[in-house]
Amino acid sequence: MPIRFKNEMYELLAQGAFGNALRTWPTAQAVVESGYTGEIGLRSRTVAGPFYHRLPLLTALMIGENLRTTGNSIVYCEAAIDENIVLQGEICEVGPSLWLTYSTAKVQMRLAMKNPSYAEGLAAKTILRSYLSPSSYEDLFALLELYPGHTVEFTSFCNFVGELKGRSTCVWETRLY
Repeated sequence: MPIRFKNEMYELLAQGAFGNALRTWPTAQAVVESGYTGEIGLRSRTVAGPFYHRLPLLTALMIGENLRTTGNSIVYCEAAIDENIVLQGEICEVGPSLWLTYSTAKVQMRLAMKNPSYAEGLAAKTILRSYLSPSSYEDLFALLELYPGHTVEFTSFCNFVGELKGRSTCVWETRLY
């Protein structure tokens, strides 16, 4: 099933369809009810919507509510710890070839992808194998098999993160561009 729209992708992400991810919540109320007290990111459910990174919880709740009342559809996300990033980027298979757009910058992905590096085929696999835990590496390729032609956006960390045990990589998006 092709995933073409962010809204559709977020529904699948919330269901765990893409494997390991940081926690996400559809509403401010859901964040509060979860008991989470760490930093929050706000991401748009639409392509050109607002994005906020690593906000204190109360600030995120206030900004999120303001965005909601002005018609923006957002998702609340557990914030990634940038200092622990080892690799981030996008991977896709085009025909028989694997393409990796990546960065090792310890900054949020939008900034890191302004000046990315590129790798193809065996070089891409070697880079991924060097930075991802074995389970995260297998998960990433399982996603590419499950969603052929799709692009998987991910961040890998120096520690285990996310909702699944033994994973160092979180998937942010999987979509057919």
